[in-house]
Amino acid sequence: MYYYDEIERDLSPEILNRIYKEIRRISKQFIDNYERLKPAIKFIKEELKKAGDCIVSIPDYFSTYSEPIVSFAIDTSFLTSPLSLVYGDFVVYIAGYIRFPRYLSSNSEVNRSIIVDVDLVTKQPVSSLIISAKSHVLERKLALKLLKNKREGIEGFDFDAIFIDGPILPLPLPPPRIEAVRELESVTEDMIYEAKELKVSLIGVVKRVRSKILARMFLKKNTEFKDLMDTANDKAITTLMLNRGECIKLGLLGKKEVIEAIAGNLINSSRLDSYLEEHSWLKKLHISFIKPKNSDQSVTVEILDYGNLGIDRILSWTNEQSSQSGCPHFLDAVDAFVKVEPRVVELARRILIRHAISELQDADIIKLLEHADLQKKFSPRMG
Repeated sequence: MYYYDEIERDLSPEILNRIYKEIRRISKQFIDNYERLKPAIKFIKEELKKAGDCIVSIPDYFSTYSEPIVSFAIDTSFLTSPLSLVYGDFVVYIAGYIRFPRYLSSNSEVNRSIIVDVDLVTKQPVSSLIISAKSHVLERKLALKLLKNKREGIEGFDFDAIFIDGPILPLPLPPPRIEAVRELESVTEDMIYEAKELKVSLIGVVKRVRSKILARMFLKKNTEFKDLMDTANDKAITTLMLNRGECIKLGLLGKKEVIEAIAGNLINSSRLDSYLEEHSWLKKLHISFIKPKNSDQSVTVEILDYGNLGIDRILSWTNEQSSQSGCPHFLDAVDAFVKVEPRVVELARRILIRHAISELQDADIIKLLEHADLQKKFSPRMG
């Protein structure tokens, strides 16, 4: 229960009253949905058991395997909305990697490194899709850098796997695909080619799961639950269904029933079929839902096992190294390492102003690099 001393004191009574009124409304909706979801999850679990060993307990890693999986974890950070300036939209990206286990080396870039990218976009407003695609591009460029170092035999870069915070390639990608998305597809293809050549496994760990594969695969068999097919996401289902240290091995993305479940309808299914023909490696992408032993939440694990480590071994390693977030702790570490905060973006803006003035000796340039909405500058709590 919340008490008034736990709530922002500067919220007006009018806002608080309206919030409470709306929360009571959606709370009833949520409780109704939850009560509908529980028997549906029981039904899905029974169907999975009928299918065989889909739900399995993950064995303890070091009781089964002797050597760790030498891994690099990659992530990117950015503010979901660009900083709107008079001249255009200002975006700062920070991408980085961390090696685990650490390697004793005098080369500081063996165990961790970052790249920074800054955009001042003036042609068109920057959408969240463009920002997200650009961040994924930077991650894959970092992966290519790591793979290049491995190919060249640089000390400390003999590794088994790359862990990505998020999907290996976000799906679905609806047409028409914008330039940023096409660049993401291209650089991902480069990463796939190099990883396959060098026998490096690629693992994507997805926390914000909104796919509805399980609901669409199994609830269509029971008319009582058909209304949940497009609302019950895989994270909600598996978080409630699985015990800690358990996983559902769904199998390859290329299976017909999985494609249909991801697509949701015949039109999208045909479109996804065509997309998989363009990017045939996606058919070999192995999908699992795992609730790690150290977390109450499930995550989706995507695996392209080019290093022949074994699906069970990768899942066991992911489980063994998990934190409360559900991710391996080294993905949490790189997430903290590259974190972009509003003050970082503001600092970058001020450095840009200083540099531009020193180059041009014209103070009027400040006017173009000022905040487009001064309410946001002087009232930082306003959204």
